Amino acid sequence: MKINIILIAPVWKTLLPDATAITYEWAIQLKDYLTSLSENGTYQLKCFVKEDAVRKNVESYLQKDEGNQGFIIFLDHGTEKSLLGSDRSPMIGPDNAFLLKNKFIYSIACRSGSSLGRKAISMGACGFIGFSNDFQIIFKTKLTGDCTKTFGRCFLSGLKTLLEDQGRMWDAVEHIQDTTEKTMLKVLEVLSQKKKQRKNKITLKKRMINDALIINTSLKHNLNFLSPLGDPNWSISQWHETS
Repeated sequence: MKINIILIAPVWKTLLPDATAITYEWAIQLKDYLTSLSENGTYQLKCFVKEDAVRKNVESYLQKDEGNQGFIIFLDHGTEKSLLGSDRSPMIGPDNAFLLKNKFIYSIACRSGSSLGRKAISMGACGFIGFSNDFQIIFKTKLTGDCTKTFGRCFLSGLKTLLEDQGRMWDAVEHIQDTTEKTMLKVLEVLSQKKKQRKNKITLKKRMINDALIINTSLKHNLNFLSPLGDPNWSISQWHETS
């Protein structure tokens, strides 16, 4: 039996740069990876992106799929009680969290790993990886340039553990922690190399310290509020055993 992977990536229309554009870019790259995984026959992929990522569409699909095993990946804005759609309205919240029964949820969204995550588990979700506080993304710094891919690489790294390696939820959490901590050290190494290449080392040192603090403080913040809920030993292999 194929396992559904449901990728949800709303996009908010904003005048200023917003995290929603970044998470959408992550979703497009992730879609290619998930498509390649589905080619081996283990998974089948369903996507709700941009205008399609609203409650009407997602709820309708989950109602038809109610009670079935599935893996939900959500990338965008959230609150303590809900995941928000492209129309900025709650897509999944307390009133329809029962649709998450037998689903595993991997959510890159502010505060979704608090009240909503606990509600999902109480409604029968297999597990929930989210964040119990705001999820921070640094867009760029003067010395490093674009930082968004760094944040995506760190906090999406658990997906490979869960989907490709079919490891336990706790293995995925440890992979995220390890990847992020190594990245924080790499940030310092990269900026240190830039320091050696510049003549005005005093000014550069101040900028280097500032940039490293900005990036690593946000990475550490996200790591501190990473919120895995449910059975830490759960893995997709359990679904194969019962199918």
